Amino acid sequence: MASTTKIKVNLDGIPTLTRKQELNSLMFGNGIHFLRIIDARNGYIVLPKTLTDADKIMSPEFRQKLKSSGFDPQMPLETKAKMTIVVKKVDSYITSHSNEEIKEELVRQLSLQIDEVYKMPQHGIVKIRFHDIQTAKKIKDQGLILYNYSINPAQIEEERFTRVIQCMNCYEYGHTKGKCTKKNAEKCDRCGQTGHREYSNQTESSCAITKPITTLIMEPGPASTRSKNQDEKWRVTDQYLYWKSQAKSFERYEHKIAKSPGD
Repeated sequence: MASTTKIKVNLDGIPTLTRKQELNSLMFGNGIHFLRIIDARNGYIVLPKTLTDADKIMSPEFRQKLKSSGFDPQMPLETKAKMTIVVKKVDSYITSHSNEEIKEELVRQLSLQIDEVYKMPQHGIVKIRFHDIQTAKKIKDQGLILYNYSINPAQIEEERFTRVIQCMNCYEYGHTKGKCTKKNAEKCDRCGQTGHREYSNQTESSCAITKPITTLIMEPGPASTRSKNQDEKWRVTDQYLYWKSQAKSFERYEHKIAKSPGD
């Protein structure tokens, strides 16, 4: 099956043609096929040919080979999902323990390396991420014992990963901007209405939601052309945004005013 996974491989140093060829040789030498290796900032992006090739790249053995050669592969979300099992209908006694305690108990019971444990007590769910995909599949098929509670395979499933594609032109889902059929569509990313963008330029907002504040701050106008009420609104809004951007200073300011004598 063709893969849509992109794997970022960070690099110690500057990406060069020599380092790219070294990465190429490492993958070919381990039977890993790929479509392209793309130059990226601080490393490369590898496009595996199939899902099996993507899994091989992120296997513990090959990751170790990459790291020993100065490459640092970043775990894609799809691979993390394959390494993670979701245990449902867990007894409340198990979820009463902390994530770290559950992890220690699993390591003691299974004698396996576990990367992370996350519990959701309100739903009776425990998520366990193992160090490799094969171990996750094995536990999913066999079940496990945790704090002397037997958990059968029917309670375990692989974590689901759903890739969400959204167009940055019309903001609808299922396609990208390059494949958007509504080329002339204008939809505001602030209010969601059509016919305008939030900002038609850098200084003026076209959106009815943001225009009042933008007009007050960006276009206050000369003092002689503003009424007293407009001038006060501009001054108060300007002070509010300034202090909001400096929350800690604002808290100290309020505390000082509250303590000042004569109030």
